Amino acid sequence: MELEREREAATAQDIARAEFRKRRNRLGILTAEQESAIEFLLMSTVEKISHHVAQVQRSIRPVA
Repeated sequence: MELEREREAATAQDIARAEFRKRRNRLGILTAEQESAIEFLLMSTVEKISHHVAQVQRSIRPVA
């Protein structure tokens, strides 16, 4: 289960990074520190959402 959650989070983070790269120019001029802070915020948000989704999935998955 933990490996599945990590895999889902990695996929979600890959998607988020790709979207960030596609839309990066809209943010204008940023320092490297600002860009890193935005990416960290994005990744931590994706991780929290992925974790919550995994918890909900586990709670509704029938026990065999």
